[in-house]
Amino acid sequence: MICWLATHHRLRTLDLLVKIGLMEENKCLLCDIDEESHSHMFFNCQYSIQCIEMIKKWLHLSSMQTLLQRQWIMLQRSRRTGFQKRVIAVVFSGLIYSIWWARNKAVWNQVVWRPEVVVRRMKQAVLLRLKMVMPQKISTREKKWFERIQSE
Repeated sequence: MICWLATHHRLRTLDLLVKIGLMEENKCLLCDIDEESHSHMFFNCQYSIQCIEMIKKWLHLSSMQTLLQRQWIMLQRSRRTGFQKRVIAVVFSGLIYSIWWARNKAVWNQVVWRPEVVVRRMKQAVLLRLKMVMPQKISTREKKWFERIQSE
């Protein structure tokens, strides 16, 4: 649900909450640099960029892109197997959810989780869910790839 809202620019970011009078200030609480908006949170926020860099390192993604949107396009065009593309897509969906979760903790509980902690929690949750729905028939190469990302 969060990914759908994010891709359709429907999340209630601080810029929107200020417009409707629910909040007074719209400074991004994750990076404390710019105003929070949808484009800032998922594409320009230093906090999000740090999270994306950690995910790229974990999955051995060589793309220089730090923007989620461009990373998604690069994934679709890559020569990876269908299984790998689906796993990476799940990871990016989990990352979007996790950034939104961290943002909500910052706004409503005044707690900013370190990007490393948010990514570690997301990795654990995603890997657990992936193991539960893992296809029975995957190639040895894909199995080794998945085991490698599990161990990192």
